[in-house]
Amino acid sequence: MQYLALEDVAATFLLNVSIRLVIFNLFWFFYQMVAPLSVVLGKLEGVFNEEMQAWVVKAIKTLFVLVGGATILEALGIEVGPILAGWGLFGVVVALGAQDLFKNRIAGVLILAEQRFKRGDWTQVDGVV
Repeated sequence: MQYLALEDVAATFLLNVSIRLVIFNLFWFFYQMVAPLSVVLGKLEGVFNEEMQAWVVKAIKTLFVLVGGATILEALGIEVGPILAGWGLFGVVVALGAQDLFKNRIAGVLILAEQRFKRGDWTQVDGVV
C-alpha cells in the first residue's frame, strides 16, 4: 500500500479489503483441504463407514464456513458474540419446538454409527419393501 500514492481513506479501504481477502482465502484453503484429508478417515474403516465419513466431512466443512464467516464479520468490525448469543436463544426455542425432529436426527446418526444398515440394504415394514 505504501507504493501506491493514495489518500488516507483509499489506503485504509484497500488495506481492509486485502485483510478480508487474506482471511477468506485462508478459510477457503482449509475448506478445500477437508476432502483430500478425508482419506485419513478412509483408513479407519472399522470405525467410520462411507456414510459416516461423508457426514464428518460435511460437518467439518460447515464448521470452517461458520468460523470463517465469523472471522470476516469480526474483521469488518461487527461483533459476533451478541449474534451468537441471539442464535443460542433461537436454538433453544427451536429445540423445544422440534424435539421429535432432533430425536430422529440423532437416531439416524446413531444408526449410521452402529452400522446396522449398509448402502443397498432393503427393509420390510408391514409387508412393504
